[in-house]
Amino acid sequence: MNSRELLDALERVLDSSSRGVMATVDSQGGPRLRWMVAGTLRGASEYVYAVTSPDFRKVAELEKNPRVSWMFQDEKMDEIIHLRGEARVVDNPSLKADVLEAIGKDLANFWRANAMESDLVVIETVPDEIEVFSVSRGERTRASLAE
Repeated sequence: MNSRELLDALERVLDSSSRGVMATVDSQGGPRLRWMVAGTLRGASEYVYAVTSPDFRKVAELEKNPRVSWMFQDEKMDEIIHLRGEARVVDNPSLKADVLEAIGKDLANFWRANAMESDLVVIETVPDEIEVFSVSRGERTRASLAE
């Protein structure tokens, strides 16, 4: 698989199950894991997007250290995607609208913790490494996406 095929696999898995685990680095230098709803945007499938409240701890963690890891798994638990990259917090109304259109249907739990739609920011992850593991085929493919 080339890098485009790996990114296509990422998009396919996110279409199947938009939930994933994002790891950030906390203030003591340790990993901090959290379930997130994530997705890609048409025409920008090389980025992973999520939303959060600007008051949540992950925003401060990303400002101090933008390195993140994500792990996604399809609904059948056959394809597992792991990616690493840099994430940035973006407060852009147009991007918020696009991301909410893409993943909004899966944000029920987020809205319970953060009721104000206007009080959110986008987390944009630019992957520099992606790995796809197919359980049924026993195949692991990795590619560097860094330019």
